[in-house]
Amino acid sequence: MFPLKKSRCSRYLSALFKRKGRLRKLVRKSMGNRSRERSDAEDELPADKRSCSSLDSRPSSSSSSPRALSNLSSSNMGTTSSTSSPPPQSSTSQRKSTSSSSTSTPYSNSTGETEGAGTDSRSEDDTYYESDDLEEDDPRYSSLRRAQEIRSHEDQGKFGVIITRLTDEADCSGQLVALTELCELLSFSTEGSISNALSDQLAPLLVKLARQESYPDVMLMAFRSITYLCDASPRASAVLVRNDIVPALCQRLIAIEYLDVAEQCLQALEKISRDQPLACLVSGAILAALGYIDFFSTSVQRTAVSAVVNICRKLPSESPAMFMEAVPRLCELLQYEDRQLVEKAASCLMKIVERVKNSPDMMSALCAQGVVNQVTHLLNINGRINLSKPIYTGLILLLTTFASGSADAVRILFELNIGRILRDTLSSSDLVNGLPSHTVDNCNQVREILKLLNVILPPVSGDHVDQLVANKEAILVDQPAFLHKFGTNIVPALIKIINSGANVPTCYGCLCTINRVIHFSKPDQLYGMIKDANISSFLIGMFTKKDLHILAKALQVTEALLQKLSDILMCSFAKEGVLFAINSLIDANQGSSVSDPKTFGVEASKCLCYTYSDNSVASSESQVCTLEKDSIDTIAKRTSMTYFPTEQQGSDGSVSDALRNLRNVSSDLVNLANTSTSYDTCIQHEEKFSDMLLHIMGRLSSEESISLFELMEGGIIKAFLTYFLAGGVSADLCSFHKRLEIFARILLSSSDNVSAELPLLLLVRKLQGALSTVETFPVLGSNVSKLRDSYVSVPHKQQTAYPSLKVLFKKAKEEQELSDYSRGLVAVDPFSSVEAIEQYLWPKVKGKMVAETKSEVPDQENMKKEKDGAHDCVSMDIDLREKSSDKAAASNDEDVGKPPLSADTNGTDEMDIEKSESGAASDIEGDTHKLAFYLEGEELDHSATLYQEILRRRAKSQDNLGDDVKYWCKAYSLTYKRQRQTFLSSNVEQSYSMEPDDILPSQQYMPYFSSLFVGKLVSDLDLTSSTNDTLLLLKSLELINEFSYHLMSHEQVTAFAEGKISSLDDIKVSAHTMSQNEFVNNKLTEKLVLQLRDPLSVCIGALPLWCTQLMSSCPFLFSFEARCKFFQLAAFGRPQNEAESSSQGGSEVPRERRVSGGRQSKQKFLVDRLNVLDSATKIMETYENHKVALEVEYIGEVGTGLGPTIEFFTLVSRAIQDTDLGMWRESSGLGLFPRPLSLTSDGAKFGDLVNKFVLLGQFVAKALQDGRVLDIPLSRSFYSLVLGKELGLYDVKSVDPALGKSLLEFQAIAERQRRLKSSEAEDADLEIDSAFRSTRIEDLCLDFSLPGYPDYILARGKDHELVSIDNLEEYVSLVLDATLCAGISRQTEAFKSGFNQVFPIGHLQIFTEEELEQLLCGESDLWTANELFDNIKFDHGYTASSSPIIDLLEIMQKFDHVQQRSFIQFVTGAPRLPPGGLAALNPKLTVVRKPLSTNSFDLDLPSVMTCANYLKLPPYPSKEIMRQKILYAITEGQGSFHLS
Repeated sequence: MFPLKKSRCSRYLSALFKRKGRLRKLVRKSMGNRSRERSDAEDELPADKRSCSSLDSRPSSSSSSPRALSNLSSSNMGTTSSTSSPPPQSSTSQRKSTSSSSTSTPYSNSTGETEGAGTDSRSEDDTYYESDDLEEDDPRYSSLRRAQEIRSHEDQGKFGVIITRLTDEADCSGQLVALTELCELLSFSTEGSISNALSDQLAPLLVKLARQESYPDVMLMAFRSITYLCDASPRASAVLVRNDIVPALCQRLIAIEYLDVAEQCLQALEKISRDQPLACLVSGAILAALGYIDFFSTSVQRTAVSAVVNICRKLPSESPAMFMEAVPRLCELLQYEDRQLVEKAASCLMKIVERVKNSPDMMSALCAQGVVNQVTHLLNINGRINLSKPIYTGLILLLTTFASGSADAVRILFELNIGRILRDTLSSSDLVNGLPSHTVDNCNQVREILKLLNVILPPVSGDHVDQLVANKEAILVDQPAFLHKFGTNIVPALIKIINSGANVPTCYGCLCTINRVIHFSKPDQLYGMIKDANISSFLIGMFTKKDLHILAKALQVTEALLQKLSDILMCSFAKEGVLFAINSLIDANQGSSVSDPKTFGVEASKCLCYTYSDNSVASSESQVCTLEKDSIDTIAKRTSMTYFPTEQQGSDGSVSDALRNLRNVSSDLVNLANTSTSYDTCIQHEEKFSDMLLHIMGRLSSEESISLFELMEGGIIKAFLTYFLAGGVSADLCSFHKRLEIFARILLSSSDNVSAELPLLLLVRKLQGALSTVETFPVLGSNVSKLRDSYVSVPHKQQTAYPSLKVLFKKAKEEQELSDYSRGLVAVDPFSSVEAIEQYLWPKVKGKMVAETKSEVPDQENMKKEKDGAHDCVSMDIDLREKSSDKAAASNDEDVGKPPLSADTNGTDEMDIEKSESGAASDIEGDTHKLAFYLEGEELDHSATLYQEILRRRAKSQDNLGDDVKYWCKAYSLTYKRQRQTFLSSNVEQSYSMEPDDILPSQQYMPYFSSLFVGKLVSDLDLTSSTNDTLLLLKSLELINEFSYHLMSHEQVTAFAEGKISSLDDIKVSAHTMSQNEFVNNKLTEKLVLQLRDPLSVCIGALPLWCTQLMSSCPFLFSFEARCKFFQLAAFGRPQNEAESSSQGGSEVPRERRVSGGRQSKQKFLVDRLNVLDSATKIMETYENHKVALEVEYIGEVGTGLGPTIEFFTLVSRAIQDTDLGMWRESSGLGLFPRPLSLTSDGAKFGDLVNKFVLLGQFVAKALQDGRVLDIPLSRSFYSLVLGKELGLYDVKSVDPALGKSLLEFQAIAERQRRLKSSEAEDADLEIDSAFRSTRIEDLCLDFSLPGYPDYILARGKDHELVSIDNLEEYVSLVLDATLCAGISRQTEAFKSGFNQVFPIGHLQIFTEEELEQLLCGESDLWTANELFDNIKFDHGYTASSSPIIDLLEIMQKFDHVQQRSFIQFVTGAPRLPPGGLAALNPKLTVVRKPLSTNSFDLDLPSVMTCANYLKLPPYPSKEIMRQKILYAITEGQGSFHLS
């Protein structure tokens, strides 16, 4: 025998196989080396959790030709034979296993990822060969097959020689050489290339050699040959088992003497267990594989547990002792650190429990062995292991199985505080509070958690109480602390889930658990559980549901609460409207017969009564709905009569005296508003208005404040809306204006009490609570775990990165003018708008109508027009496609497979832009549509996408159950017919418009209030619904808060004009405003964020209509962060890789913070630092419409990457502010605003200036697209212009405060003059009252030039030489026009034009001016002392306690604002931090130790890597020296990038 140690053997084989390693892939393709399909390949575990394959531990194939491969093999074997002649025996041939530590062999798999990759490549090869089959006649494939046949024939001869040498028992060295040659041949053999006869010959020989304990090297190579044989021959496993290979393997694993032999045995066992699990189980392979698992490396441990997983897949129903004895070892594996080991061990336990769940004795034995304890600890989401969702859900199901059959398991779960663990899981970000799930994994996990919660607690009632239920009840009675702790954790979490908009099954499961907790809790315990939850609002929300199961369960919860806490809850239930809701159920007589389960719209097998039932005996056929007839009506009446007697409900049933009083006040306010539609009557009733509003506001701020129920049912909301909108679109402008002023004065006035809150704040908070209670906007997920590409033909032929919908276009039966569309099913882009579908279909179905028109109208001219119209329509369709393809071709650096931004309801998507460009060619003119489309009998909205219309119907039918795959598999039938002209109702859809002549300079903000008269804010809402009224009132209050200064200023100006204020100095405006965050609705924000996480949300056309419509009409309802996400999706879309990563879920998947949306590729540019504007102009001219991220390198500098790029944006920001450019007004300290330019300006100079604004627009848009921070202080008024708002008199103060004050006073004098003239006062009084601070206007000697710009002439002519009292108002209007309108219109339009070249500027309208500045320029306040330590990382020689770090933090805390800006620019390249401050900096600011280059500190300065936000700081001996060096570096080290 060879004196060959393991290390030498391993090196020899590794060197031999490594030479073949490069040839694996091509041989796999050229020789058809595909691993055979296993019957159990589709297991619960994903592919990357499977054990290592021999393909991963040996060279499986070659890339050279078969002949060359054969020569190479022969050469290698010849070398082996000639060089291998060692002695026949060696006592040191193996390494004894004397310690638990070991190193991995060269043949063991190192990572589970390799396994998964192998699986994936195998499926790709399948696709490859399917296409190869079509090329059978190709001569290349014929020659390859002939070479393969020659190679196979040669191999058969070699196998014969090897078999002969293996049978020679006298020559051990020859046997070892033969085994080595056999391993090499098998490693290059394709699956199925080994004949059955050859397998039958090799198997007994290899098994016999594997039992030669005296020759360890022979054993090792025999086991390795067995491993390779299992891969090469489909029937080798069965043959080997018949020759008793499994006992031999188990014997080597139990009597583990040589670690390398044991490792090879585990690999062989894993191969055999795939096809022969029962034989392995009977032979005791489970214990053998797990017995000494700690001795092996992690990769070998995974192989061992993979073998056990294979065995557990087919456990027999009899003889459970064969696998039960492995349970303790599997429980120990759950405590390991390797995730794959833990998940595989968990999978084995799940299989074992599933097999013995019907045996109480076995379940008790498993419980006693610690399975419940170990699994419960593993479920902690804050634990050491982050499990995949399938495994986590499987473990929840395992605990459910235990809890449904063992009271001991229930006790253990209570002791381990299972309530806290499940609460954390339900509250995790991936489940998003239990809202409708977006993936099957999420949906299953929520359902299994609710099942577990319901089986832990005993049922509330039942005729038959078995022993298990009695034991569970005894646990709760004996240990009341268990239930208290459980309920305190679970009940608030479940209430939050329901309030967040969970679907019907989830709501029902939560209610069942809450009902059981309440039933078994003691009153004092129960109060602690619900005291922080708004239980009244929660119950009212449940009573608005349509499902009878939920109504019945909600009534049971209400009755149980009143039984335990009637003294505490009775008053609040009456005040909050619970009693009113119960009586409404009685009055509506909703307790109809429910014996037929179809009453609920579901089959008996899907009845909610059995969704979370722990009774698994009844089959689906025998399940009958358990909800009794008239049960809802019975419970409601019993609750109302028992706890709310008629004498306590007031004289009008459930209407209290307080509610009746509110209704009376609301009625009076409505009547007064309807009779005060003119300005004069409004002035007369001003005092009454004020008294009523003060009365209502006083009720809001009193100790017994108005409840949400009283707010909604008392008519307050409708009364306020009537007060605002009295008279409708024909309302008197001055009357409407006066009512707004009264309302603003009362709601925004603060009391003497400093701590008192504004009345507006109290009202908004009440309205937010009301909106959260009444809104029912659905969150609908696609339930797709991964996006798949598809090809669509409608409306444009293109490849999409998401699924398509199959649509059949059918002509309506009554339609006679249009022709049939006979192309059958077509693939439609789900995110294309209905209008785009119409443009596609119209040219194809109008042919019949055109033909009839031609026959009826013989006039040649008319015939020509009709023909031209048809041609125009077809050409429009072609133009749309060509423009789409041209854009795609132009954007060659954009995301591959990126969907277009179609169906943007805001009108800023690419499709709408294309339509506007080709509108002249379209024969669908204006807003009139030629076709009307119907889906399931309902007409489709042309502005919505087809997918949104499908979502709308799902929401109406509450069809959130089951597998949503059917929505993508089914074929939709769209019926089309000729669109008939319809007229919109003027009082509903007509917008409120004001003519410019009717608006005074002091009322320029009034058009923004016109949106209040539109009616519907969301198309799905009824105009009279509480949700629509609440949204409309919130929008009104938000506008009042935004324009509070304008309203209060106008009131002061009017008061001066009317003589109520005598002096201009008394015109003082003190408008208190409310934080914009108070208008954010948390519930709607959570819903939007959840909807954006849907994998299919690749553009806003994939969102439900309410998302886009509310974002357009009421963006203030959503948080700034949520709107930023929506903006990224709407403006840039979501790249496919990001959409897929968001669908994976699981806290184990790290999510990189993205600084921009949709960016995948980069483009590098060489920039001249001294001429950055010229460089920026060239860059923008080339790449303004390409979604490529800019990367900059400066001429003469070696630095490149993120840092120089960020500094480039900073340099351009500063260069654009240069006063020599003449772009901006003189600084007033309020930001940059365009310099007015008259029409007579120099043409060349003006053209250059306009180009600069075009560049600025491009540059700003590109910064937003790339996620860069700019350092350009634009004024608030300029941001208003960017957002499309008009500026007026009261906005001048934010441009030029001195000019704004003067113009306001001039306007006040002009209005007083106009009023005095109208009152026909005496001339002397006119002069006195019209003076400007005791000076006549004429004496001011003002000419008609723009103040500060004498070259800008406002008007010419005899009447416009000097400003007088008669033309003062005209002068004010002209100055306003020059300052805010005509004088800067061309500059602002140029800015917008440049911006739109990158992406549509309309996407920014969801932000306020302050938010837009934050989005563009980041944080103005850089950091505070408390933020430094939490948001800086210390590494590579430094820790948080290092002396230099302590000195650094103290120095940074004392930086002033200028020094902070310099430091941030030195480290990051930009002087401002991104939105979110230091915490949002990505990568995180890191400080590392910089080695000293010399012994002197004078030559060492701090240096940075701006691309990684990396500060390299030398360990200076004192804080003062460090401070001097840092200040010197950040001051003098700017402006260049070099190697540090």
